[in-house]
Amino acid sequence: MIDRKKIQEAAVSKFNPTVGGLANTAERIAFEKGVDWFKHAIWHEASVKPEGNAVILYQWLDDRGTMDVGIDGVFSDVEWAKFVAYNSITKWCYIEDLLPKGGKK
Repeated sequence: MIDRKKIQEAAVSKFNPTVGGLANTAERIAFEKGVDWFKHAIWHEASVKPEGNAVILYQWLDDRGTMDVGIDGVFSDVEWAKFVAYNSITKWCYIEDLLPKGGKK
């Protein structure tokens, strides 16, 4: 899991020796805020149908109301609405948005 400590460690590793302390502090804060923004921005409401032929990760509630996740492909409008209702999907994101480009870590 990417927790607050790992985000801060990554921000510190981006230290730029060519700028002063205040600028480095601002860069670290901006980095942390950017990570927080991204973690929320990748998720879409269940009412929004995925575009194209993408694979998605979705969050759903089981019959006990416990959050779970699944991975699946994109459906037509009617099938998507049925899939969302049947599986109690709460939100989803594109798998492509989670993976690094070009296979690099």
